[in-house]
Amino acid sequence: MEMSEIITLNAQYGDFLKSLNISEERMDVVINALSNMLADQNQARSAIAEDRRANPTAVSSGNFPERMQAISEPEAQIEALSYELTESELNAFSEFQEQRRTSYNPFFSYSTSSEGTISTSTGTTSDINLFSTGLIESGPRQSLGVQLSSPTR
Repeated sequence: MEMSEIITLNAQYGDFLKSLNISEERMDVVINALSNMLADQNQARSAIAEDRRANPTAVSSGNFPERMQAISEPEAQIEALSYELTESELNAFSEFQEQRRTSYNPFFSYSTSSEGTISTSTGTTSDINLFSTGLIESGPRQSLGVQLSSPTR
């Protein structure tokens, strides 16, 4: 196993591996199963991306993200691991995945609201419309742009 694989495994599944109370030999089996699962996921992602590159009209743009996401779904991971992990190890993995899913806190968040409040160093706040869209002229074409704007009231 290469160093990059070990780092990836530790980053993604280190807490799961630490939670297992198993022998060193069994730990090797679990680590190997996780490594194989990650390799299979990477191969599947590459195959989907290659399909899209080879025939962009055959893979609808709406289908591509779902296919990519399905590779990492917990059910698919459990199925991939079920050939080598014991039932108790699979249960621990499911609990780990559920805990990770429910405690997920994305660095970036998405909001459909464009209203916001700005606080200044003096403690004053003001409601503003953070973004409005408009067209930016760029040569013979126009591009959708985002710009800050003042409130429209």
